[in-house]
Amino acid sequence: MRHTVSILTILLCACGGGDPLRGQVVDIWGNPIEGATVKIVGQSERPLTDGNGWFNLPKTDGTISVKAGREGYIEDELSLDVNEKSTPPVIRLYPRPEKAGFWVVGSAVYVPLAPETVKAFGNEIKTLYGIKTLGEASVDGSELKLIYHTDLRLDQVMTLEPQIHKLAFQRDAKLVGALSTEVRVNLWVSDTPLKTTITPLKSRTDYLLEAEGTLEPGGYALTTNNLLNPATDEAFDKIAAPLRIIFPMELR
Repeated sequence: MRHTVSILTILLCACGGGDPLRGQVVDIWGNPIEGATVKIVGQSERPLTDGNGWFNLPKTDGTISVKAGREGYIEDELSLDVNEKSTPPVIRLYPRPEKAGFWVVGSAVYVPLAPETVKAFGNEIKTLYGIKTLGEASVDGSELKLIYHTDLRLDQVMTLEPQIHKLAFQRDAKLVGALSTEVRVNLWVSDTPLKTTITPLKSRTDYLLEAEGTLEPGGYALTTNNLLNPATDEAFDKIAAPLRIIFPMELR
């Protein structure tokens, strides 16, 4: 009998020991997500978040991984070092894009990026590569984050050499040749290629592309295949005409 009571006491202590691990699930803009499923990796409990995105999980000291997901969002996992002084963790989920393509993360919603055809302008000695317009996509802020929704694998995405460029508008250019002359160009051309990180998200169909650093207002574009700065004119010519496209945007 004493043995039974001792076991029961241990079980009650294990079940009721300490406060639960409380946290919140929100979208990337900070809006709470109701009805998201949350779990500690390796445990069976899967509570749902309430109307304000809050959840409670069994308190477990040490390093744990917490997963959260809901239909319409990209699942994410957060590694936590839990102790008595831990603040409530916040898990931020990216909404799943409506369709394939590039989407710039705006201040409150995704903004779809439309392609613009890269034009080659020049002669045998000097050629400029650029686009006629920045399109209609614009976002506020000083950073650029894009979501690429695609069925391509990571190795296939990397072969495209995606990179974000700061653009500059070039109205006129002097073309070097037998008769050097200044001509009207009116193209947005590459000003600075930016260091761009590519992170696969948990969905396996979405990739996060980020330009490093604090950015100034102006024109930017996501490029592939080094279209704005080809190694040679021949390299540009080898790219099929339908693929000579980049995805511009304006940062306000």
